[in-house]
Amino acid sequence: MERVGFIASDGETPLGKIVDAKEDKLMLSTGDDVYIDTGEEKGVKKGDKFTIYRTAAPVYHPVSKKLVGHQVDILGTVEVTAPHDKVSEGQIIESYDAISRGDSLKRVEPVPAEIVIKKGEVPLDGLIIANKKGAIEIAEGDIVFLDKGKRAGVEAGNTLMVYLSGRLQDKLILPSEDVGR
Repeated sequence: MERVGFIASDGETPLGKIVDAKEDKLMLSTGDDVYIDTGEEKGVKKGDKFTIYRTAAPVYHPVSKKLVGHQVDILGTVEVTAPHDKVSEGQIIESYDAISRGDSLKRVEPVPAEIVIKKGEVPLDGLIIANKKGAIEIAEGDIVFLDKGKRAGVEAGNTLMVYLSGRLQDKLILPSEDVGR
């Protein structure tokens, strides 16, 4: 779950960035020592962990065509080894993809140990607006992003039915089709 990513609304401000590495490498990964541009001045302590992420493609609503935000790809985790006033030294302890100088940081958020499947409390009608791979076709096990969230009553563990709306064929509207969960 810590690798999933999210859709960030415009205006998301990172806590900091990776500014350099101790070794002269183009791409960084697990075990590499890095410098981050945040330190004790902002409450950073030895042992603090930060999620490393990169803002990726813009996401537009498929119906309104309005910008929803930008897809954010989670790249790994860095742990602070030596905080200083305005900068800190750290080590990349997990990498899921290539990490570069300039990649953004946010505090690691706890991941629930278990998600209990439960029925939604409110009726929901929404759309899949993006998927993690950026592919047009979606299959079992793919991660998708919806245009509904907490404000609409969505909770962790809700199972949702996925269906194709009725489509036009030979001047007839075919019925909606259940295609997944």
